[in-house]
Amino acid sequence: MASPTGSQRLRRSTLWIFALTLVSRISGFFRTSILAAAFGTSMNTDAWVMASALPSLLFGSVNQAVVVSTVPAMTDARANEGDAELQRFISQVWTMLILGALVMTLLGEVFAPQIIGFLAQGFHGAERERAIVMTRIMIPSIVFWSSSGFLTGILQAGENFFGLTLAPLVVNIVQIFGILVLSRLFHPHIDGVAVGFTLSIAMQLALLLPLLRRRGLTLRLTFRFDHPRVRSLLQLMGPYFVLSSASNIELITDRMLASSMAVGSISAMNFAFTVSQVPLGIIIAPVITPIFTRLARHHSASDREAFSGLAMRGLRWVLMLALPLSLILFILNVPILRFVYERGHFNRASLHLTSHLFVYAIVALPANALATYLQQISFATKNTRRPARYSLVGVGVNIAGNLILTRFMGVYGLVFATTIANWTNCILLTSSYNVRRHLGRQLRFVGSLTVAGSVMALMLVGFQWLLDLNHTRQALGIAGGVGLSGAAALAVFAGILLFFRVPEARQVRDYALRRLKRGLALG
Repeated sequence: MASPTGSQRLRRSTLWIFALTLVSRISGFFRTSILAAAFGTSMNTDAWVMASALPSLLFGSVNQAVVVSTVPAMTDARANEGDAELQRFISQVWTMLILGALVMTLLGEVFAPQIIGFLAQGFHGAERERAIVMTRIMIPSIVFWSSSGFLTGILQAGENFFGLTLAPLVVNIVQIFGILVLSRLFHPHIDGVAVGFTLSIAMQLALLLPLLRRRGLTLRLTFRFDHPRVRSLLQLMGPYFVLSSASNIELITDRMLASSMAVGSISAMNFAFTVSQVPLGIIIAPVITPIFTRLARHHSASDREAFSGLAMRGLRWVLMLALPLSLILFILNVPILRFVYERGHFNRASLHLTSHLFVYAIVALPANALATYLQQISFATKNTRRPARYSLVGVGVNIAGNLILTRFMGVYGLVFATTIANWTNCILLTSSYNVRRHLGRQLRFVGSLTVAGSVMALMLVGFQWLLDLNHTRQALGIAGGVGLSGAAALAVFAGILLFFRVPEARQVRDYALRRLKRGLALG
């Protein structure tokens, strides 16, 4: 039997990631829905959201920088060094990360009251105390988080995507256990959710460690940091640390300002952003992740033709996926949020606040998708400085927008400012990569997307009006109506792309037909 080609392996990796990511995101939906039903947009939920952001503030930026920087570094190391040198490199980097995480954990435990006092100046009394307690419960997660991030980069560089996509599912399951079971063992109950958070990150690490051992590698403490690739990795991490810190600064700034607004503002923002980011996680990330790894390999091999061709195909896929998903979420926002959240303590007032915030958030989805992909192209070439600079510009726009728009729009101004900042970052990236010039050569593709998107939007509006989805009472009725509307609109969208002979649409059709024929033959 002939071995699979690079394109076939890439397609298989994408489909495998998509399948596991879909299951993981469904479990994430379930987790968020349970949290909303159990605590609603309340003081306790606000305190939990603020406390859970602190590990990200202290170490999340480092973790994200490690994941992205490790992929090209490991790709080069595997190609040019033996197993012994590779193990020495891994041990030195991991030791640095674990020592840094332990220091951050100690500082977080000691200074939790001062940190919460600064970040959540609108918290007082019981709300402030709850945030401090939960911060101290969740801060140790950064020790497990640091190792998990490094292992993720190593496994992704080797195109081992099973553990990477299964790990979030494990995290969600353990956190659901925390909400349903552990919360009953604590008083107040929300503290059990914090315990489940820390336990879930530890379980993620426990899942990834055996996968590393299967590749003949282990995590070993060392106190020598003389490997030449350690310095190059740190240099590569620097600009990306700035880039990932920028997004965390935006997140923390929004929550700092929201802490002084009406109770429930922080949790409503969190619920809105959770759903708005689903397309990036379920559909777009499975496409970007294997492409990023393969682009890093093409760049390492100095294969410019293969790099450019794959980069453009990836860009077309991102645009083709982001447009219909954005339309579905924007037009059907109320029934979607009702199905996900409206139960238990998540009442009509919570829905009203969350749905209005969601509309502003979802407008940023196409910008986030395109910017994320262009950043990955840059990271594959080991150029992290350009996206870092643009991200800092976005932070400035976001902060300025927060200060101006909140005076007129309140909490809605926070989300709208973030959307403006995301589009600013996207425009800067597309300009630097001459995306307009590249797409200008593909007017047929751009025109096909425009026509298909317009027809799809009209269909979604029509279905929403005919089925009265905003007022349907039963959860199954809402799910059926949203599913029918979305499926019909997507079918028409795909049909128009096939009519215009868009290659990506034809690839999906041909693959689906092959799988159908194989299934019928086996049956």
